[in-house]
Amino acid sequence: MQVDTPLPMPRKVSLIPTSHLDLFWLGDYRRCLSRGDEVLGHYIGRCLQHLDETFQVDTVIFLEHFLDSYPEREAEVRRLFAEGRLEVGAAYVDRWENLVCGETLIRNIQIGQQVLAKRLGLRTRLVIHPDLPGLNTQMAQICAQSGIDFYVTARKMFQEGRIWRLRGPDGSGLVVMTWPMFYVFVP
Repeated sequence: MQVDTPLPMPRKVSLIPTSHLDLFWLGDYRRCLSRGDEVLGHYIGRCLQHLDETFQVDTVIFLEHFLDSYPEREAEVRRLFAEGRLEVGAAYVDRWENLVCGETLIRNIQIGQQVLAKRLGLRTRLVIHPDLPGLNTQMAQICAQSGIDFYVTARKMFQEGRIWRLRGPDGSGLVVMTWPMFYVFVP
């Protein structure tokens, strides 16, 4: 894995809440998707109430389920996306990148992007991977070929810093940001 020097830190700091919903963590998938509906409904409501609020949904499956459960809220979701205050990661479901083959990683992003395009006419430039450990060495290449520029993660600590550029085997680059206080304890 080739890593460039850390990117300069931004002058403006923003706190962006994210969903981090594990599909099977709370029991079966139906309970997890239902809980996701509650979380998304709450934060979408907050974003509509407070113009400075933003929110990130880690995987497409939870946004898809929310819109299937509450189709009357699709206009709100579209509005927040258009305003840049709601984002979703490109992967359809969360994945442990070092345990699945490259084809699975590619298909997961491909399916996520297809669902977003079909349902909302959107493409995302972001992968959100809040929990599972591992960073596949080819993610920069996979993401670049999918039109994704940013990778947000948490359960990893890199000596390269909190914001850095990952280079794929083909030379493609991906900006990686590590949330410093999610699962990683920073003194």
